[in-house]
Amino acid sequence: ALALLNLASVARFQGNYPRANELFSECLPLMRQVGDRNGLAQTLAGLANVAYQQGNLAHAAALHKESLIISQELDYKLGEASALEGLASVATAQEQPERGARLFGAAAALRDAIKAPLHPTDRSEHERGVMLLRQRLGEAVFSRLWAEGQALALSAAIEYALSGRVLDSASSPSR
Repeated sequence: ALALLNLASVARFQGNYPRANELFSECLPLMRQVGDRNGLAQTLAGLANVAYQQGNLAHAAALHKESLIISQELDYKLGEASALEGLASVATAQEQPERGARLFGAAAALRDAIKAPLHPTDRSEHERGVMLLRQRLGEAVFSRLWAEGQALALSAAIEYALSGRVLDSASSPSR
């Protein structure tokens, strides 16, 4: 199952999304069957990223949320950061720039805390999303929302990501 996960990841990194989708989809029931929850979270994240690249935003969001829940249960911080970033990208694509900026900020704070920079293959997509948000919101608003996301406690950031609710700027919980 892990070899299949790795092959699927390589296909995704190469931009071969149909093949990546096929391999991740083949991997998913195997991860469930063997009970590898960490591998399951990674497989769901991979499927979510492929769905996002193929424009299936609702499916991408659902898969990222499932990955986030499993990652939280396992205390798998890298998985949590990845899912927050994925949900930030989906929010941005769904014309929810405030939500996207907060989620990107929360993910950045988590990556800083665990000292886990973005994988080079994901960096350009991430930077593109952040740049788009800066353009849409303006630097001042973007910076304020990013800081709000960074200030969220991880549990609050996860709750926010899973709920789909709008966070009131004036009452943002702090870390």
